[in-house]
Amino acid sequence: MIPIYFGLKYILSLMQKNYRYLLFICVSLIPFIWHWNHLAYPYIGGGDFMSPIHIGELVRRRLFVWEPLFGGGFDGSSLSSALSPYYVFIYICSLLGFSSLVSSLLFIGAILFVSQSAMMHFLNYMLHARLGIKRIHYDYVVFLGSVMYGFSPYVIGMIAPGHITNLVLFALFPYILCLADEILTAKHIHAKKSLILYILFVLMVSGVSYGIGQVFIRKYFVSIWLFCFSYRKT
Repeated sequence: MIPIYFGLKYILSLMQKNYRYLLFICVSLIPFIWHWNHLAYPYIGGGDFMSPIHIGELVRRRLFVWEPLFGGGFDGSSLSSALSPYYVFIYICSLLGFSSLVSSLLFIGAILFVSQSAMMHFLNYMLHARLGIKRIHYDYVVFLGSVMYGFSPYVIGMIAPGHITNLVLFALFPYILCLADEILTAKHIHAKKSLILYILFVLMVSGVSYGIGQVFIRKYFVSIWLFCFSYRKT
């Protein structure tokens, strides 16, 4: 009984510290409510987006930049951008026994969760580290702002026609902006943060399905931010 008591106490303490993330998870499951009547089907979508069919075969084909099965063969490098994280995520879900429909909804939910978490980290950093405001004064505002960012009209506009891989950039951008600012204003080089920033940029590029221009636009935003607001501590 004693180990169970301390185990439950630890879990409750962990939930109390991370209750915001638990709320984000709950809110991010809303896509399942949207398609509650369709969960019995194996696939969902249409037009530009449809939950992947034969995901294992798609992953193998996207490892190469030549697509041999359409139009007698063509350059499929633009299609390979969906390999990571989208197809990899769906493939892992399929290994766990989830249908393609449920896997796609889980991916949308993951995008919503990452968007809210990244914005919460960014707002906390700006208000506390940059402006010196005590957290107790803005905690609920940050939570509300994070949820609004995750469910902004831009996100809904991308989910509706199926351009959900573009949302990878949207989800990661607040944390990229925050991380770049932390690296620039630090007195010493942080190898770990620099590596994380590099990985996030790689994921950002991999998530683009309709042009590299979106990545360059966000890089310009980062550059403008660093030029206007960043400084080195003395």
